[in-house]
Amino acid sequence: MSVDISPDESQILAAARAWLLAVLPVGTEVVRGQDNRVPQPRGPCFAVLTPGQLEPLSTPVTGYADTAPPSSSSRCDRLSCRLTLMLDLYGPNGADLAQTVAGLFALGPELAPWPDPAIQPLYAEAPRQGPFLDGERQMEECWRLPLLLQINQTLTTAQDFAAVLTPTLIEVDTLAS
Repeated sequence: MSVDISPDESQILAAARAWLLAVLPVGTEVVRGQDNRVPQPRGPCFAVLTPGQLEPLSTPVTGYADTAPPSSSSRCDRLSCRLTLMLDLYGPNGADLAQTVAGLFALGPELAPWPDPAIQPLYAEAPRQGPFLDGERQMEECWRLPLLLQINQTLTTAQDFAAVLTPTLIEVDTLAS
């Protein structure tokens, strides 16, 4: 059985990255976290976005689509979830960037709309400063803030339907053993 999920993790991260690129200063690179053998960006400021925990917010809502031909009939389960993305901001003005992102998250999509309506900001937790040792063992500023999003996902699976049923009766009592 194949299942199609929309938006998937790569679409969610692409939307979050697009939003961050729109609100952060030009030239700030935004990369995905937890990639092996990838050097840190060279610019003075950059952001690292790491996916975190996905939690359900409600029970799924199920719908069915019985269309012709039968191969396109489907079952759609709509899920409302909360996703935590960890945003790390590096560089000399990381504190200001963290406050900017947290503030725009609090104001919602009116000032900084999201590219996908299925992905909407809930809130950002307070930014926290933490030490970071770079490859040359030098201290750099790092500001971390969890971004919480509401994700409205749809899981679509193939579903068989019976348009016409013709029952056949079998008398059990008259059958010989």
